[in-house]
Amino acid sequence: MRALESLSMFHQSSGIGTTGLSPGSWIPRADIYEDTGEFTLQVDVPGLTQEDVELQYENRVLAVRGLRKTEKGFEPENFYQKECQTGRFQRAFQLPSAIDGDKISASIENGVLRVMLPKVHDPKVKPIPVTATTAPQRPRAQR
Repeated sequence: MRALESLSMFHQSSGIGTTGLSPGSWIPRADIYEDTGEFTLQVDVPGLTQEDVELQYENRVLAVRGLRKTEKGFEPENFYQKECQTGRFQRAFQLPSAIDGDKISASIENGVLRVMLPKVHDPKVKPIPVTATTAPQRPRAQR
């Protein structure tokens, strides 16, 4: 499973612990897939639209935030059973340096947020020349 091996390249956190979640928060499930040209991050966000989700990229960290509201007309005291999570969520993914941050794109369809993370095709390797310097001669101590 190459994709699972690549997960080690991504440091991920929810911004909140998985235990002791603050009230009204949840953590959506995420998968990361790698092919030759890009990584693809898929986040399960059923019921959300593009207006409900925010992405931010800075210093190789991709932050995914959002809010799932309880549908209008459904009062909390009237639920007989409630398993669907609502409230705010936040995930953060540390990206490898081989990602072209200027070309990241995202779409949402059928409850799945899909973030395309293109790889840098031709990373610029800059050779650094090493020059020799002559150290100044110090006078020898007389014995």
